[in-house]
Amino acid sequence: MYLLIIHRAGKLKNLFVFPGTEATPEFVKNLKPNIIVNAACSGPLLPPIAGLHENLGKEGSKVYSILDMIENINSYPDDMTGKKVAVIGGGAVGLDVVEFFAPRGAEVSIVEMLPAIGNGIDPVSKVGTFAMMEKYGVRQMTKTALKEVRPNSFYVETPKTWVFIKSVYPSKEAGQSDMSGFFAYTLSLR
Repeated sequence: MYLLIIHRAGKLKNLFVFPGTEATPEFVKNLKPNIIVNAACSGPLLPPIAGLHENLGKEGSKVYSILDMIENINSYPDDMTGKKVAVIGGGAVGLDVVEFFAPRGAEVSIVEMLPAIGNGIDPVSKVGTFAMMEKYGVRQMTKTALKEVRPNSFYVETPKTWVFIKSVYPSKEAGQSDMSGFFAYTLSLR
């Protein structure tokens, strides 16, 4: 998350970021801020989902955490046309991942277990995010829960069925979809 914040913050002329700086009362007071945001990062919450811990960030696996993604942020090409990205978690962090990959031409799907994507996000941000997802044709799967993770695929459960999402070969079989290329697991504390 840290590098993603620095990457995004660098594009804003009116936002100042002080990485590696102790926020002492004197330091903050000298800034004379109108608003203070404590953006201290922590590790992602990883629930006990079959295969998640065993496949996350492992060699040969296409399963990455947000921290894995951020550590390699500069290695993703600007043009990801033909690549498929599945993002698990439709909160603020998951939407940041979508915002990173969709404009690069990747075919992005976002999986959220709640009935709506962007729960708890402010209305202004939500409008912009939903416009971006519509512009880039982001597939939105709500009321869909991650149930099992494998090195190159995963199972999700929808209200009506289980769906196997395979990441190596496209499948025309009923109930299967191809999401080759990348899988990002994001879960933010609500």
